[in-house]
Amino acid sequence: MKYISPRASKRTSSIKKKKTIRNDIFQILLKQGYLEESHPPMASGRESIRTSYKVGDHYQRALDDEAQTKMNQSINIDVEVIEGNGQYNPFNVNIAEEYPEEIYFNDSIYREELLDKTGDLTLKCSKINACYQRQEFEKTLDHGKNLMNIFFTNLYNAYTQKARANKLKFDKISHFIEYLAKNNKIPFTTSDLRDYIKKIKHIFSDDSNTEIKAYRLNEVFSEFDAKLWRYLDHH
Repeated sequence: MKYISPRASKRTSSIKKKKTIRNDIFQILLKQGYLEESHPPMASGRESIRTSYKVGDHYQRALDDEAQTKMNQSINIDVEVIEGNGQYNPFNVNIAEEYPEEIYFNDSIYREELLDKTGDLTLKCSKINACYQRQEFEKTLDHGKNLMNIFFTNLYNAYTQKARANKLKFDKISHFIEYLAKNNKIPFTTSDLRDYIKKIKHIFSDDSNTEIKAYRLNEVFSEFDAKLWRYLDHH
């Protein structure tokens, strides 16, 4: 609860609701394979009745991938993404544009804002999943349509506003996102983000029925959210 409670407290004072949010995050980690059930044997050799959990294979693979990923390549995100509600699209730009090499980045402020905005994202992902479980597939798609763009835009705005007194001002959100990806400030490379954009675009342009689209979008954001929490847990 140490990561969840501060953010959840801004939304609710109910311990029950905070635990519900925590349980939603746990289910996301379990669903994505970052955790798996473990049944340690008892002294008699029988399986323990109480279920425990251990780090899953997917977690270790993701950790290995992160350690091996080279972050020093400029990759252009040139994929057109879904437009809607006039939301500024931080990805509809060339993120390989030059930006100051010698910069000052306030890690303390950034971590605070990343934690805060990831908490927001989790609440929205929970709403997406709830809509899907209730078979409200149109609402599922509507809630998720611009969610990734909104997440990065809000993170950018929050960080730059709080770090205004510092030497560095990222004048473009594209510079901010590229800096995060190249300096291991998020658990994604620019190539990863481009792949997410392609997946989301394909979901909305595909001829599949609404239920299938809603299922796929729910899966995309469950994975995206789980990776952010795993990153926060280890940085």
